[in-house]
Amino acid sequence: MHNYKFHPIAIVGYGCIFPPDGYDVKRFWANVLSGKPGIRTTPADRWKWETYYDEDRNAEDKTYCRLGGTIHEYTFPFEQHSFSRPQLDKLNRTQLMLLDSILQAMSMTRSGQSGFSNDDTGVFVGNMLGDEAFSDYSINLRAKEFAYYLERHPAYARLPGDTRDQVRQQFRRLVDEAFTALNEANAENIMYSALGKSVRNLLDIKGPSIIVDSACSAGVLVIDEAIKHLQDKKLKTCITTAVLGNMNITGNVAFAKIGGLSPTHSSPLDHQANGLIPGEGAGTIILKRLDDALAEGDAIYAVIRGVGAASDGKGKSIYAPSSLGQLAAMKKSIERAGLRPKDIDYIETHATATLVGDKVELNTLSMLFADEGLPQGSVALGSVKSQIGHSFSAAGMANLIKVIEGMRHRLMPPTHRFERTPEEIRLEETPFYVNTEAKAWPVRAAGEPRRASVNAFGFGGINASVVVEEYLEPYHRELVNKLSRGEAAPGGFVDIAVVGVGVVDSRGAGKDVWWEKVAEPFASRSDYPETRWNAEVNEIFGGSASGGMEASFVERLNFPSIKFKIPPIVLPEIDKGQQMALMAAGEAIADFGQDKLTPEKTGIYVGAMLGLESSVMADLRIRFVEYIEILKQIPEFAALPEDVKNTLLSDITTQFRSYIPKVGEDTLPGYMDNIIAGRIANFYNVQGPNVVIDSDTTSFMSALEQGMLSLASGENETVIVGGVHANMTPEFLEFFRVIQSVFKDNCPKCLTELGNFVPAEGSVFFVLKKYGDVRPGEKVYARIKGVLGEAEWANRASYGKAEGERAEELPAYSLCCNSFSGGAGRHQFYFGAHGGFLMLKGVLALHHREYSALDDPASEASGRHQTSRLTGVYSHSIMGGDYALLLDEASSDSLLILGASEEGRPEAEGRPPEPRHAYPEEASAVHTFYAGEEDPVRLLDKISRMLNAEQISSDAPEEAVARACRVAVVYRTDEELTRKLKALR
Repeated sequence: MHNYKFHPIAIVGYGCIFPPDGYDVKRFWANVLSGKPGIRTTPADRWKWETYYDEDRNAEDKTYCRLGGTIHEYTFPFEQHSFSRPQLDKLNRTQLMLLDSILQAMSMTRSGQSGFSNDDTGVFVGNMLGDEAFSDYSINLRAKEFAYYLERHPAYARLPGDTRDQVRQQFRRLVDEAFTALNEANAENIMYSALGKSVRNLLDIKGPSIIVDSACSAGVLVIDEAIKHLQDKKLKTCITTAVLGNMNITGNVAFAKIGGLSPTHSSPLDHQANGLIPGEGAGTIILKRLDDALAEGDAIYAVIRGVGAASDGKGKSIYAPSSLGQLAAMKKSIERAGLRPKDIDYIETHATATLVGDKVELNTLSMLFADEGLPQGSVALGSVKSQIGHSFSAAGMANLIKVIEGMRHRLMPPTHRFERTPEEIRLEETPFYVNTEAKAWPVRAAGEPRRASVNAFGFGGINASVVVEEYLEPYHRELVNKLSRGEAAPGGFVDIAVVGVGVVDSRGAGKDVWWEKVAEPFASRSDYPETRWNAEVNEIFGGSASGGMEASFVERLNFPSIKFKIPPIVLPEIDKGQQMALMAAGEAIADFGQDKLTPEKTGIYVGAMLGLESSVMADLRIRFVEYIEILKQIPEFAALPEDVKNTLLSDITTQFRSYIPKVGEDTLPGYMDNIIAGRIANFYNVQGPNVVIDSDTTSFMSALEQGMLSLASGENETVIVGGVHANMTPEFLEFFRVIQSVFKDNCPKCLTELGNFVPAEGSVFFVLKKYGDVRPGEKVYARIKGVLGEAEWANRASYGKAEGERAEELPAYSLCCNSFSGGAGRHQFYFGAHGGFLMLKGVLALHHREYSALDDPASEASGRHQTSRLTGVYSHSIMGGDYALLLDEASSDSLLILGASEEGRPEAEGRPPEPRHAYPEEASAVHTFYAGEEDPVRLLDKISRMLNAEQISSDAPEEAVARACRVAVVYRTDEELTRKLKALR
């Protein structure tokens, strides 16, 4: 972004639901003040602790924690809204909480619910693990497997026919009553990817919707990803939500196996801390640029001054906390705000009540404030987790809403049940204290806002922090006026170089092998590979048992264990998606050159439809005992001799456990979606943000857009962007079969029906950087000229010699959903990674100049083949929100110039178009940067701070001239300005 700076963001509405009965903000704040506990024994309607609890921490597939921060008898408040029950039947519990918190937030805004039905509003959801609905569907489906083992057991076969019939029929009936089966009516309820888009569509919001998964940091990192669209002016409003609704037993057991849970209580920051308590909840904030909110007369409840995200980089363990990434995230947020640590009054810590984690965070804070010279007791610390537990992906939002309420009431919020810090931590030697009572929140100086930092640190080494302050109209109007001086409008040009490529799929591993085989019909089969799980799976779910399945598998994944330092004995617990992503990303990084990566200026953005194969299998491993509980309820089975029952149940248990790995300390990181990106960051020492993004079948394109926005803003110099799909379980393939009847709209570009696609697995990665940053001698495969959402396709645009046409009509070549054909009208389909594979085909075709590999678009474009190689790559979303990616050859210097649509846009009214993207400005435009100070030392220090904070902001000319020492720099591009300032420094 030209003269990039972080523009303050207004919070114009917020809402929440948190334990035990914080059904809205008012009640949540009352609970914060009173200390009302939300932690209790997990209710039986979530999971039966009697089945899964064991004090022995080594007990197989058991947990030693039966507690949870749960919302008491939550139901959607229909009486407060105009929705009927049938309208919301397709939403699961997590979606209902998400919708509830959004409606609360909308009710606080100037326009109410009616003001968001436009394409300038986006919905961004921080989440991990989706909803419990998919797990219950899986258990319903896998009952066929349990019945298969039961009915083929010799002891069962010897039973009388009537007994066998009764047991079989009653078992199926009880399973169907306990666990919902998949059908066309509930497909959206079950699909992880529908979490945000179902709610967006219900509210008639036309803008984008993505899920941001960075595990426990998602509640703040989602704010960072949403704000990119506001800073860039791609959107005017971001509905930003964080939610955790999946309290299923599998996560509890998996966390127990790494020793992360407490059997007794939650005591963050306290000497009694002995583990976290899982919790649930949802929170929403509605965001706008502060200048827009002020101009439009919005009610403003708080202001975000800065937000930062950073990875831990290389470390000993994928789940061990590190001060490196935490410190970097907090520094980013404070520096982007133009502040210093001493400007912070209060810190709502991540503190989960794990002794090691809390110590690391307190050490991080000490490092951050080490040079501030503050007296003891001047900065308050707090944690709401002693009341509501750790709500993982929603935790950061709970922290933030607690702080916003404190500012609005001018009360420093208390932390309850705190006695003293661990012995090794001496707060009396630091500026910090843990605030344990509600008291007046003091101000540092008259007219200055109260200010806080809010932390959310994620499992897998991804950390996020946000600086928020109370809204004071005079202060913030002056701030906007000051920041707007010398601030250039976002430019309208994209020019991103593809400098590294890697891929793994059924064709093999490596871009060269892939390109050699891409024109050949793809390999597929109607059963599961013998090495995938066990021999019985095909009799139960494959071939004719599945109603005619067809899929394209990676049958022999030769994962280089030695290279990636993952022992072969652990591999069965590491999801194939994580393995393939490491391989493809590794190839792309090596292709570019790992030594060229600047760790703290490199980010990782991965697109995937959430829900890994290994999570499904771990869930089955733990929960198959519920089939045994059901079987014991059947009178005919209960009446059998004890030795017969014991033999049957023991042998069936052995069958399940024989092919699904035991749940151990590697299981949890092995099945978490965000660890796809986390493993890459950990191995390659990437210290910028790492995140997994889901927007159903356009997930890769959404990840690409977020990565490009981070390049545009200057947050990163290099991004590693990829897509992966590797869930080929019977659950996923059956789900795909059912949704073919639900999502009947064909791709509008190629008109291919969903039923003509063949599920495929694979991973593809690219290394990207601004073309202006490409160094002499670096290979450039192709250049990205634009990523357009549906609303932008109709914009008037020009590219090279083609002017005044709609953007969708510009490409001379195109690729679409049906670009990987296997004959008979069948096409390979990679789900969330599909856009990445389409981009790969386009990039390599342009690189090798094999244009015959690119499909021709409409016939009227064919005349441009002689003058343009611009290629449109189209990605279709089954739930709405298609993308178009524009690629060109490495030698093309043409730029896509977006204007506005023919109807309702500025040029239709005789005004010039307003650019909609914040990428480098046109090279022909000349700008002048001014800076002034009283002496050369202060001037150079000022310039150094700007460069370090990536916030190059020009003084007004008259301000610079008034100073004793001043400098003016003439430049054409952001890169040129940065280069000149670095030389000056």
